Amino acid sequence: MQTLSASLLLVVSCAVVSAAPWSKAQADPPPAATSKSAPRVTMTVLADAEAVAPGSTFTLAVHCALAPGWHTYWPGVNDTGAQASIDLTLPSGWTVGSAQWPAPHRSVAPGDLLDHVLEGEFSLLYDIHVPSDAQVGAQASIKAAAQWMVCKDVCVIESREADVNVRVEDERRASSGGVAVVSAARKNVPTRDLPAPLSVSATAREFSARWEGATSLVFAPWAGGVDYPRLLKQGERKSDALAVTVVVPEGEAGAAPRVEGVLTGTFGSPAEKTTRSVWVSVPILTEKSASPPDHVAPERQGGAAPPETQGKGGK
Repeated sequence: MQTLSASLLLVVSCAVVSAAPWSKAQADPPPAATSKSAPRVTMTVLADAEAVAPGSTFTLAVHCALAPGWHTYWPGVNDTGAQASIDLTLPSGWTVGSAQWPAPHRSVAPGDLLDHVLEGEFSLLYDIHVPSDAQVGAQASIKAAAQWMVCKDVCVIESREADVNVRVEDERRASSGGVAVVSAARKNVPTRDLPAPLSVSATAREFSARWEGATSLVFAPWAGGVDYPRLLKQGERKSDALAVTVVVPEGEAGAAPRVEGVLTGTFGSPAEKTTRSVWVSVPILTEKSASPPDHVAPERQGGAAPPETQGKGGK
């Protein structure tokens, strides 16, 4: 068996295995507490298939249900964020892709603390690949080990483990319950396949977006590489256009910086409004760089985690 861990930046996650110290740039979190009362989060693991064929790919859902009034944090830019991870244990040779997160909600707490949170019920999706030499007739167990901090007036640390079994057979056989959960979750994962025209661009000073037909826009940046000093005031607009100040820290090494995150648009009348979310990954243009067309072009699947948070296959 192999254990895969995907580190993610958030305070309260559906899965937090190891928490890093609070950074100096972050606000202090609400006080942590432990309790023997009913859990604030329940977690189940489901697969969209009861049986999988060698060489195929299926989807795993880590489904979380939060008690009313409690929330967890999306792994992006948060004023009260911390290091978090989720561990999946897979059979040897099986591999897993990046966590696919639902779009978050914007939350402003007293003191002008801005966070991007998840509430109610949501699922993290993982695409899992079955090796071509998997033994037909074998039963495979996939386990998720999670520890999280959920917050309301205080923060409570909880942990859970859950697993799901799938059989290796010559042909795939769907799981009706798993298919329903995965299908519902996919609707909440940011995508790039949207009907409304959308243009985005980024310079060393500003990220801008215009989504024709939207009545409001919200931008939730992914953590890492770029600072957004005026996100509290600029990250939400009651119009079809939005501009957010960006700052690229000096001395950043590695690949050219990008603005990355989730842009959510609201459409329609107040009585019949709908929301659509897209993952954007935009290179920051400098004086020395060319000027490619505006685009909405994540280099990885919408909602997927950055490369450093992706699970790695076993040997």
